[in-house]
Formats: sequence, structure tokens, C-alpha cells
Amino acid sequence: MLARPRNVETYTDPSGGCPFDDYMDKLKDVIGEAAIEARVTRLESGSLGEYGDIGDGLIELKIRVGPAYRIYIADDGANSLILCAGSKRTQRQDIKNAKKYWADYKVRRGQG
Repeated sequence: MLARPRNVETYTDPSGGCPFDDYMDKLKDVIGEAAIEARVTRLESGSLGEYGDIGDGLIELKIRVGPAYRIYIADDGANSLILCAGSKRTQRQDIKNAKKYWADYKVRRGQG
């Protein structure tokens, strides 16, 4: 089965902020940053790679680099919305944030 390219967007909060971009801007691990960017590129190509279901229609993309980075997304097979990112250490709070961002996104789009 061939992977189909996905439309990938990043979540923007009501004030115009982007939690994923904020995370990437603060990241000081250049190898981790490159691994995360490569993972987003693979996502755009259609490959989810290693991931886990976190509930509420969301998944976490796992990156086995550094502190085990994670990217939290909503995905319907054709479109992916990057909500936020973090590491295994901050996973619990990152999942709460991802779910909050997803709920906000759906409400502002009239889906929630």
C-alpha cells in the first residue's frame, strides 16, 4: 500500500500563537530539531511512522532521538494538524495541552 501525501498544518491558538513553532524556537538540541523536522517532512509524504493513540482522535508521533521527542497531531488520513510537541519527560502535560488545543480548534471551526 502506497503512502499518500498529507496536507499538514499547524494549530494556531486564538491569539495567533503556534505552540509547535514556539517549542521548535526554544529547542536547543540541533540534532533533535533536525529529527523533528525530518519527521514532519515524512508526515507530509504520507508516512506516520511509529505512533501511538492518545485518545480523543489524536496520536503522538514518536521520535527515538534525544529525550524521545513527540509530536502531537490530529490526523484523518489526508490531513494532519500539528498541535504541539514535547518529549517523553513532559508527555503527560503535552497530551493535556494537545487535547485542549484540539478541542479549541474544533469549537472555532464549528465542529465541537
